[in-house]
Amino acid sequence: MSNVENLVRPFLPGGVFPAGRTTKPEEKIVEDTVMEWGNSGSSVFQLSASNQNDVEAESNPKEERRKFDVARIKNKDDANQYVDVEVMTEYQGRNQIDKKRTRIGFSRIQPADNIEIIKRDQVRTTKDPA
Repeated sequence: MSNVENLVRPFLPGGVFPAGRTTKPEEKIVEDTVMEWGNSGSSVFQLSASNQNDVEAESNPKEERRKFDVARIKNKDDANQYVDVEVMTEYQGRNQIDKKRTRIGFSRIQPADNIEIIKRDQVRTTKDPA
């Protein structure tokens, strides 16, 4: 019986190439060269993040004043179906511990095919009934 030598070599199936730098042949390869992975519109990594903060109830700001717009959002298929919503544009509150004021501004809602602005710059304070 003849001696049979088994030789195992790593291989790659056709169409798959090992990662390498993608540079034009006339360019010199220098340190910190940009490497391209994937194609336009594809994603190599999928990243997600979340954040959670616990704040003691006493330090939560108490709302003192709110500025808002009233908008009517209509059903695109039937304009007789709609809902009127308040869209906050400014919030003012006061910290219950150190009494510092907090003011936050938000972007305004813009009119669109199915969005009609009913009232702008409405104000509600904590003294007003909700």
